[in-house]
This record gives sequence, C-alpha cells and structure tokens, in this order.
Amino acid sequence: MLSGCAEKIPFISEFMPEVAETEITAIPTEIPIVQELPIDVTEEILLTETEPETETIPETEAVTEVSGTGDFLYDTMYSAFSQYETKVSFDVAVSQEELEKTYRKLNWEHPELFWLDGYVVTTWSNSAELECRVIDSCKGANLPAMYAEMEQKCDEITAQAQGCPTDYEKVLFVHDYLVEHTEYDTAGARSDKHDLWNTAYGCLIRGNAVCQGYAEAFQMIMEKLGIPCGVCSGVAKYESHAWNYVCIDGVYYWIDVTWDDPVREGGELKGTSHIYFLLDDEMMFRTRTLDEDNIFVPQCNSIQNNYYVRNGNYLTEYSFDEINRRMSENMDTGSIELMYSDRASFQTAVQKLFNEGEVWKTSAFAMGGSVQYSYDDDMYTIWLKFSPN
Repeated sequence: MLSGCAEKIPFISEFMPEVAETEITAIPTEIPIVQELPIDVTEEILLTETEPETETIPETEAVTEVSGTGDFLYDTMYSAFSQYETKVSFDVAVSQEELEKTYRKLNWEHPELFWLDGYVVTTWSNSAELECRVIDSCKGANLPAMYAEMEQKCDEITAQAQGCPTDYEKVLFVHDYLVEHTEYDTAGARSDKHDLWNTAYGCLIRGNAVCQGYAEAFQMIMEKLGIPCGVCSGVAKYESHAWNYVCIDGVYYWIDVTWDDPVREGGELKGTSHIYFLLDDEMMFRTRTLDEDNIFVPQCNSIQNNYYVRNGNYLTEYSFDEINRRMSENMDTGSIELMYSDRASFQTAVQKLFNEGEVWKTSAFAMGGSVQYSYDDDMYTIWLKFSPN
C-alpha cells in the first residue's frame, strides 16, 4: 500500500500542550499528481503517388456506403482486438470521424484490452483501416497469458465481493481492496507516454497505477459483479484525471478510488479514506470539470448511499457535545471520520476544534494524550485519530 494521487492532507500530530495556545498547521495545497489519459494519436493518411493504382469509379456509380455502421464498426473492432490483432480493415466507405468515435467508445467500455495504445486511421473512397499501437511494456509479450492473469485476479476479487449481502457493500469492498493493494505510480504519472500504469493490468497485477488504471480496474470488477459502472475523464486540480460512476439500486453515484488512496507518511499508512465514495454532482464537481467527449455522463442527484450518510457521520452543524460523544464512543478504534453538509458548518468545526482548541476539552483527553487530524476544505470532511493517556 499506497500513496494517493489526490490532494491528500498529511496527518498533523499534536500532543497535549502545556500552554493554552495550540499551533495549527494549515492544509497543504499542493496539486495532486495525476496521469494524463492516453492521447489518441490519429492521422489521416492520404493516397500518394506510391500507393497502388486503384480503379477509378465512374461518376454514375454510387460508392458503397453503410448507414448505421456504428454497431458494425464496433463489433468488427472488438472481434479483432479481443483476438490480439492490431489492424482492422473495413470494405465500406466510412469516415475518419466515425472510426475515431467508435474506437473511443470501445476503448472506454473494454478496459480488459489493456495493451492498446494510440491508433492510425487510413481512409480511401470505398474502404478504411484502423491500426492500433501496442504499449511499450506489451511489445513482444505473451498477451494471452497477461490477459488470463488479469482475468484470474478479477475473478478472485469478484468472488470475495460476492460474499457481501448488498451492492453497496460490494462496491465498498472493491473500493477498499483496490486502495489497500495499489500504490500510486508517481513515476508513471510524470511520464509523457501511455503504459501499464494507465491500465487495469497495472493496478491489479503490478499493484502500481495512476488514476486511469484504478478506474479501469474498478470498472472491470463492477462489470463482473453485474453492477453498472463506467469511467469519465476531466480536469481536476488543473490536471487530467479519470474516475468512475456506479449505479446502486437504480441510482447513479460518483466514486474516485484514486483520490481515496491514503498518503504514506514516514512509512506509516494513514488508513483508507472514503471522502470520494458515492457522491452526488454537487459534491463531485467542487474539485473537477468534465471533458466534452465523455461517452456517457450520468446525473448523480442522491447522497443516500454516501459513505458518511450511511454510517451516520454526516453532520448539518457543529456541536461540541456531538464531537465529544462520538470520540467517547470510538475510544476502542481511536478514530472518527465526519463530513459536514455545508462549508459554514465545516469552517465552524475547524475553528472551534483546532484553532480554539476545543478538541482538547473532550473527555478523551481528560488525563492528557495526543491527537492527529486532517481536514479537507473542498469536501468538508474532518478525520480525527486520538490516543488518550
């Protein structure tokens, strides 16, 4: 385990001060390191004098065109790629735009085809061809063996998740499993190319990935569980980013596994976060915008299954008595996670607990002790870890 690609807040240790004044360290504002999604390198290759001679079509002869070619193109591409072929030919008139659109759709819907990189499109008057490149780490590799290895891992995780009684708990299990078994690939994020760190294979087998790898691995497992899921892309904190949507009981939610990956500080893991677990539109788009070419963008209007709502940790106002009660009830775990419903309540909580030191007045510290905490200005969350003497 793990380091995250999001703007994560390191825990700040505070020991019981001998004086009334408590030094508070502000939230770091460093931009998360995220990996750009692979850029599809597309070229339209025109006929040149070196091309083979072709028969001139008389003006009176209609060029063969296929109406509604979307399914035909999609099925032809998928059939070829799933057999580890990289070149697909079409004996029909088809535009470069339609080929590119179809390829993008297939690429988003089939993350198991992890070896595909950019592509080149060639169009003629009555035919076309699309040729994909293979990512560097897969050139000359045994792709069927790699695919089988990834499928086996997916099946193992799926089998474990199937033991959960509800779809909510299945989604939670997979989210936590990926976070706890994957380390964010910082070197991959800084690279200018697409490779295994962008893929479900990198996440599931190598245990190293960037946001796209986390998202595609999550998508693959959800599909095996029969839970509707997909990937969307956009800009988050000024960087390209990818995350998921998922449908539970007919209701869509946003989920960002990568940004819930905890920060490793001094060799110690700080626990799995659930800040980005099942959000609505208002919550999710505080931190990002969507790209215009996403294949599908759901409307997410509910927080019924949000992690904090489901666990009774979604608060509408700050109350010292409420914080004191929750800390007392969780002495065995020494940890509480809270989300406030609005910025004003959240800011009041931060001011009272940390700036004015009310956290030290809770019963957990009646005899002294220590507390670690982090908070997220965008998502209105507070995470307390405490250890009374």
